[in-house]
Amino acid sequence: MRNFLAVSFITLVFAVVVVGAPTLSVKFPEKGAYLYWFEYKDVNGADVITAPIHTAGESAEIDLGAVSVGGKIQPGVLKVYDLKSGNVAAKKLQNLVGKKSLNLKPADFDLVRTVRIVLKPADGKPDERIESAVVVVTDANADEFKAIVDPTSQGTAEFHDVAAGQEKVTVLYGNEKMTIDMQIPAERDESVFTRAIAVSGDVRTVKAAATEESSAEKSERRNQSSERQGGVIGYLVGIVFVLLILYVIYVVMKSRGITLEQGLKKMGVELPKDEGTAEVQSGVPSPEPAVDPNICQFCGQRKDPATGRCACTIDASVGSQMAPRTGQPRLVGLQGVYAGRVFDLAADSITVGRDPSNMIALTEDTAVSRMHAQIMKSSGAVTITDIGSSNGTFVNGMRITSPHPLMNGDELQIGGSKFRFEA
Repeated sequence: MRNFLAVSFITLVFAVVVVGAPTLSVKFPEKGAYLYWFEYKDVNGADVITAPIHTAGESAEIDLGAVSVGGKIQPGVLKVYDLKSGNVAAKKLQNLVGKKSLNLKPADFDLVRTVRIVLKPADGKPDERIESAVVVVTDANADEFKAIVDPTSQGTAEFHDVAAGQEKVTVLYGNEKMTIDMQIPAERDESVFTRAIAVSGDVRTVKAAATEESSAEKSERRNQSSERQGGVIGYLVGIVFVLLILYVIYVVMKSRGITLEQGLKKMGVELPKDEGTAEVQSGVPSPEPAVDPNICQFCGQRKDPATGRCACTIDASVGSQMAPRTGQPRLVGLQGVYAGRVFDLAADSITVGRDPSNMIALTEDTAVSRMHAQIMKSSGAVTITDIGSSNGTFVNGMRITSPHPLMNGDELQIGGSKFRFEA
């Protein structure tokens, strides 16, 4: 039995000395990049800081042998630095004795790794900094940090591992002292927290390096840039919105057969008439613009060089249809494939379309629907109704959507053909 105990003791000592201190499995709040190191006192009471070790992922295996002497963990802290947030989690080594794992929560990262206080003269130039001062920061844990600002510091005091929250900053310069309250947020846009403090009074200053720009100044510059970009984007969105509205208006007007000039007139906008040239102050009339005799001044189509006919020429060869009036209302073809043709409106109900079954069959006009429109006579009045055509029915350039009365001289457009209604 005595030999067994001796062997067990030797094995235990061997495990502690050779194998070393236990490994601690640390789980991070999220997958990312981290640094960890130890700050502790050695057997002589001297302060020791180990070299930071970089790790990436969701967890890390940390060897506690670096802070163990004879298998005993020394007093101190384990610090884990989140490179993304710029915050540090600190855990006392004494609380880790006997533990094999450590789950870090977001709330554990409550220390801001780097805090910079930039001292500027209250009435100085933008590039001037306070030459010398002592800055004292009392953080949310009531821990006190001190830093000296000298000419080489260019007005900047830097502190590490300051607890986030409500802080008190005291600045000692010359024979004067000023104290302000300051809030350090745990979540920030930049990992390094920077705060500029204006110092009043008669102070000595140094000129900051031309390349120096504080985080606060960078943040302000970014905000101004974002505001400018937001203004430009808003302006462009506004233009696109206006163009979209104009396009919708144009489509609606076109579907109803309304020209731009007609639409503007309905809104009370009169376009200046094109009279060739402006009024000449000298009193000499302007010469008439040249007219091409080969172009029809009515339909704008080129005349046939042999016959002198154009699209709107009424075909005299259909004299049987143009001749004597029967006393019935009729349609007279003005333009298109049926120019010069006459269709009497003798019946009380007449359908118009491309299908041969219609009473007025416009079989040669491919723009006419199979069942396009219907003309009704009742008590001496004549109306025309569009019956679901693809290209619409127009009276005097206006697209009709309901029964529309016809007056003598009205112009009708059905498909690609134009007609004059004669009562």
